[in-house]
Amino acid sequence: MSQLKQLVLGEDSPLSSPSDAIKTAKEEPINLIFEDKELERTPLGDAIDSLLVRWAQLLSNVSSRPPVPAPSTIDHVKEVVEISMYHFRDSCLDVCSEFTKIDLQWQLDHPEEVYEDEMKGLDDALIRQETLLARAHGILDRRCKEFFG
Repeated sequence: MSQLKQLVLGEDSPLSSPSDAIKTAKEEPINLIFEDKELERTPLGDAIDSLLVRWAQLLSNVSSRPPVPAPSTIDHVKEVVEISMYHFRDSCLDVCSEFTKIDLQWQLDHPEEVYEDEMKGLDDALIRQETLLARAHGILDRRCKEFFG
């Protein structure tokens, strides 16, 4: 039973014995990220940080909370939006390229698993094509019989 379900459905009474407290302590998840250690910087982490910064910048540039200062000209608004949009797009592309690099590195490090996945995909595609061909053959036979029969 999940901890949330236990909290919702469980009783409000305190634990009855020390052994219950030990069981509960053992069931708690272990903190995998150590609070005293900082995670190492990675290109993917940097790309995601940049994406979040650009997203916040884009949202702040299109804020509609009163009082909204009137822009000097419509060209200024277009320019600000265009620049923000390009920065956000570039950040999205950076995140995608980092995921692609990680995927390619994994494929190079685990060629057997990649081969198995590729073979499974090809087998599924062959089955799908055979099913579609059989269905098309059945439809053509039926229509020929209706037309000529």
